[in-house]
Amino acid sequence: MLDEDDESEVDLEVSWYDYHIYSQSNVLKDLVSSVILIVDAKISSHCIRQRKHRKGVRKSFLASIDSIVSNLAYVFVQRQISTPIVVSRKTSDKPEHKNIYLPTKTFISCLDLLEECGILTQTVGAFRGQRTTITATASFVESLLAANLNPTSFRECDSRPLVVLKRSKKNRPGKKRTKEPVSIKGNPEVAQMAAQVDRINNFLRSADIAFLSDGLIPVVFDSRRTLVRFFTIRDAQEPRFDQGGRLFGGFWQALKSDRRGNIRIDGEPVADLDFKNLGPRLAYALSGHEAPGDDEDLYDVCGLLPGYQHHYPDHRPAIKQALASLFNGGQAGSREILDKLPKGTTAEAVRVALWIKHPALEALCDGRPVPIGFTIMFTESRILLCTLEKLMALGVVALPFHDGLMCAASKREIVREALREASEEIVRVRLPVVSKADYGQPEATEGLLAA
Repeated sequence: MLDEDDESEVDLEVSWYDYHIYSQSNVLKDLVSSVILIVDAKISSHCIRQRKHRKGVRKSFLASIDSIVSNLAYVFVQRQISTPIVVSRKTSDKPEHKNIYLPTKTFISCLDLLEECGILTQTVGAFRGQRTTITATASFVESLLAANLNPTSFRECDSRPLVVLKRSKKNRPGKKRTKEPVSIKGNPEVAQMAAQVDRINNFLRSADIAFLSDGLIPVVFDSRRTLVRFFTIRDAQEPRFDQGGRLFGGFWQALKSDRRGNIRIDGEPVADLDFKNLGPRLAYALSGHEAPGDDEDLYDVCGLLPGYQHHYPDHRPAIKQALASLFNGGQAGSREILDKLPKGTTAEAVRVALWIKHPALEALCDGRPVPIGFTIMFTESRILLCTLEKLMALGVVALPFHDGLMCAASKREIVREALREASEEIVRVRLPVVSKADYGQPEATEGLLAA
């Protein structure tokens, strides 16, 4: 599951609590009911001071228990072991930012009751020293094993917000920025954007999309198709919706490339199409300068960075990361970047090489309060949404990533043309699109074209 506070992150050691997952199968509903009986008995036997639940309060209590038990079960089915789930215990959290049917105080109270009943354990500050994690107890894991649950045991409720705005705030020196949800309730612009995402979700929900089980962990839930559009503002900025805007939430987005061969659309293996060098090509479009030719790789700094070899497996990805760092307010100096490049390479040398190759782009990375990367992401998202609308009108199913789409292999050329048409509409440039291998074929993961 993807966390809404860090929507790009997938961690194999922990999962993120999903406030919109509930029980669907009778077996899981029965398990939830048995837990409710245990909790009610605990409340009665210990004479816990609680006023009799009013109708609305009781409904929230039952929904919270269902949500928590379903999350414990979901992660167990997905990982085949009980792993920690990151959850928020902030009493200041507003239900509208998570799930309007799970009032914060009721939800936290249920966490404590379930711990007292031996269903879960809580570890405060276990994740990055700030977040609480919950884990199913050994005895409850036995109940989960006996239930023999599978991906069809769960459902998503319709309360998930389809447009989310986060405020990125400076933290202590040396710490990553933190993100906090911003209230956008009642905003007419949000309603219009949410309606577009809802149309796409409904189309994907009814489409013939499947993942053929490959026996690997984590188990893939191919029913997870609800996309959410995320925007970001920085520090004291007022709410706005032209920064970020990427779509997250589809099961295919977190899949490693060697597992995508098991995706089927309309019964076919999929083709993967990406815009070539999308970040820098959009930067050129935004700057008003013409980008180098479609055949040129904008990440190739051969002859500009000492020791750089374009065919070395780590060199090109490092330059791609470096340029993304510069677009997003960084200096291309992280060890993650420099350790992949020739020994002794400095961040300054990387910057010099990139600005020699792309002198027109240097002015875009001039230390502005809001890095150009946010505008690039927004433009990218507009192109992808425009493409999806075009394809839906043709009845063509496509699964979005940030810089491209997957589609049934037979629809490859239709999708390629739709991507190019959309880019021309949004930035007045027909951006180049590269076709990676057709997944599902023996050679699919060999020699993938670099985007």
